[in-house]
Amino acid sequence: MLRILKTLRRRLATAAALCAMFLCVGCDEGPISQYVDLTFVKETGERTAIFRVEVANTPETRAQASDSRRISGTDRGLLLWYPSPNEHLVSNRNGPQSVDIIFIGPNARLVGIIENVPANDSTPRTIGASSASIVFLEGGVSKRLGLSQGNMVLIQGAMLKPT
Repeated sequence: MLRILKTLRRRLATAAALCAMFLCVGCDEGPISQYVDLTFVKETGERTAIFRVEVANTPETRAQASDSRRISGTDRGLLLWYPSPNEHLVSNRNGPQSVDIIFIGPNARLVGIIENVPANDSTPRTIGASSASIVFLEGGVSKRLGLSQGNMVLIQGAMLKPT
């Protein structure tokens, strides 16, 4: 078990270094059509399916994503990326289907999940803890994959710096 954790820690460091290399530090804004691949890694080292997620990393794109969130398929999603960790409030106010809302901490670990938030539900939701980013996936996906607090999150692809 200790060997698995050391391997995971090494892989996380590698992934973080790769993400830092691709980060557009000088960029302030980016289009909502920016995509990255996201994978969850369980405590056992097992990796989930790869999700293709759209990145919203500015106040404008996060608001736009909140107003027009459409997750097409079980391997798709939306990533709201913030410039600093905070206790974020989110809803599914104009979402056409139920979603799982997954909160990710600054250490690339899953810090909380709100499952099956109904379509068109404008109730503000939070997990009561600080998160650096939030992922919206199709409702029921997190339970089906057995995701839980503490799972590591790997993000592959270039992302513009959040504002």
